[in-house]
Amino acid sequence: MKFLTILLLLFFACNSSGEGSQNATSSKMLSTEHFTFSWEEPETTPDEIDAATVFCEDIYDRLAKVIGEEKMPTGKIEVRFRGEGLRPNGRKIAPNVDALGRVNLYRFRQGGYLDTFAHELVHAVRINRVPNWERFFEEGFASAIADLIFPEQVGFPLFGYERSKITSYLMQQDYFITLSEVKSRHSELNLRCQLQTYIPREDFFCYLRRKYGIDQLLEFSNSPKTNEIDLYEEVWGKSFAELEDDWMKHTLDLHSKNDVEQTGSEYFEKTSARYIPICR
Repeated sequence: MKFLTILLLLFFACNSSGEGSQNATSSKMLSTEHFTFSWEEPETTPDEIDAATVFCEDIYDRLAKVIGEEKMPTGKIEVRFRGEGLRPNGRKIAPNVDALGRVNLYRFRQGGYLDTFAHELVHAVRINRVPNWERFFEEGFASAIADLIFPEQVGFPLFGYERSKITSYLMQQDYFITLSEVKSRHSELNLRCQLQTYIPREDFFCYLRRKYGIDQLLEFSNSPKTNEIDLYEEVWGKSFAELEDDWMKHTLDLHSKNDVEQTGSEYFEKTSARYIPICR
């Protein structure tokens, strides 16, 4: 009887060990010239890391050429691959840069891990080096620079659709939130009303970059007063309200009303935007 009990204990121990090994993860790290990557296998695959090492270094070089080598960090940036961004319970975890300057990337069906990297890299480069950090400008600046160095982005928030058309569509809805309101209530509205904040803010700073040139956008970004509204007039010669008004008129005149309506309707019917709540 004692011998049988021992056999049973060994049987269950072996089975338990087998089940655990199937679910076990292995922590991995890899360094390149400018980054330290960390991930868990098999949650993140070797092929994904191989692609990331090439892609991230390329984006780093592109960013350095735009903002200047002297604005890039002297140490390596930590990039962490954190698995699926959409959890089984329906919760979405957005890619982000934490207070330590670490880039946390999550995988999404459209764009994989790397679609948002250019945007997040701008944050990582600036987060602990910019005085008077203002989230409204930093988000808009990161989007405008990411659009310049990685225009191939296909994921959130545009999911491959033309920015100016979706912005124009939003402007014509009764739930449109003006940029002035987004700026003044940024911490409250930014994540709760994502489509109404990310897309117009992104379009606004892309508009400033195209109309006035990259040098003026960089002049603004390099100022210690990016949190002060008077800086808009100092750099661009117009108040924030005037710039906002010019941008809205420009955007609404770009496309026909029918084209905007058709594109906007399709965007909200066929992309993941249909799952993102609208603040009304």
